[in-house]
Amino acid sequence: MSDGILRIATAGSVDNGKSTLIGRLLYDSKSIFEDQLSAVERLSIRKGKAVLDLSLFTDGLREEVEQGITIDVAYRYFSTPKRKFILADTPGHFEFTRNMITGASTANALIILIDATIGITEQTKRHSFIAGLLRIPNIIVCVNKMDLLHWKESVFTEIKEEYDALSNVFKLKNVVFVPISALAGDNVAEKSQQMFWYKEPSLLNILEDLPQEEIDRNESVRCLVQCLLGEKDGSFHYGVKMLHGELNYDTILQNFPLKPPVFFTELLVGSLSQKRLPKNASGTLKLQKDDLKRGDILVSGEHLPIFSNEISATICWLSSHSFVREQQLSLQHISGEYKLEMLNIQAVIEMKSMKEITNKETLHPNDIAKINLKLNREMPYDPFEFNKEMGSFILIDRSTNATVAAGMIQ
Repeated sequence: MSDGILRIATAGSVDNGKSTLIGRLLYDSKSIFEDQLSAVERLSIRKGKAVLDLSLFTDGLREEVEQGITIDVAYRYFSTPKRKFILADTPGHFEFTRNMITGASTANALIILIDATIGITEQTKRHSFIAGLLRIPNIIVCVNKMDLLHWKESVFTEIKEEYDALSNVFKLKNVVFVPISALAGDNVAEKSQQMFWYKEPSLLNILEDLPQEEIDRNESVRCLVQCLLGEKDGSFHYGVKMLHGELNYDTILQNFPLKPPVFFTELLVGSLSQKRLPKNASGTLKLQKDDLKRGDILVSGEHLPIFSNEISATICWLSSHSFVREQQLSLQHISGEYKLEMLNIQAVIEMKSMKEITNKETLHPNDIAKINLKLNREMPYDPFEFNKEMGSFILIDRSTNATVAAGMIQ
């Protein structure tokens, strides 16, 4: 039995059937309330559908229903006897790539849908490339609409071989393939009787047995100081969040980069004293001295963060306006906010050919680019591959306070 909640996101080109697949998973796992089912039945009839339109379980915005597309990220919750799931239906349209990044950024697994009648598209490549950037640990490629091609194994095999060749370019790990029909339900919750040649588990069975996250054998600790909670009985209480590793009661911490070791007298979760604080957990440290502040990074282990004002990163330009040299930007990192002194574009990645185009002077909406940044002061960070929290950032337009890019530090 798998433990914990698995966070899943879907991706793929427009009309590949993402919303229908999610609707099928919700419907077959009996996670639909009676009033929801009745509402979708009525709306399906009103739209002239001969069968239940499963996509309506996730296309929640009025404009989505009217246009027949997914715009926002729709989150749904369902469970089976083996596991609980949080499922994000992300947009397929190119102009909503930033929404796909939002939905996939916290995923333990990504389902990439490919329309069997069309094959791999440019948007499939873009979403797969982003999955590689985000280091999503599990990728499930669902070749959908197999019913429209008479369940032919050769169609599935051809797409699988083509995607297998690309997965090395995208730096994807743990890639599995499933031929499905989201509309008919074949190989979604139950094994298909039509595709007898497919011997592996159904999609739902694969999701039930996926590990919660990759095992991290690096014992380095990263701990973020969030706030001073107050002073009590001569001790200072600091709220902290674990970014990497596990904090044990006897761990000696360094306030990175230059300050002396931090010795805490007690580790609390809520009001209870604990011996350890695992990754992604929040707790309270009791110290005898008032020598920490919000944004401080406490570290331990042989592998220390980098401390520099020069950064190489890969970003996705999220703004609806193109980047111009005169634009005043700030970088927002988990350790604080930094003014940008320089942004140099190394290359923009052209998704159709997967080539890096150099000598670019600007960035357009949804461009993915390799860049160099110079900040007004030094910042503690890790490469994104080592630590997602310490290795990611967003860029802010200082004149509008709007987010214009999301970045992963190389």
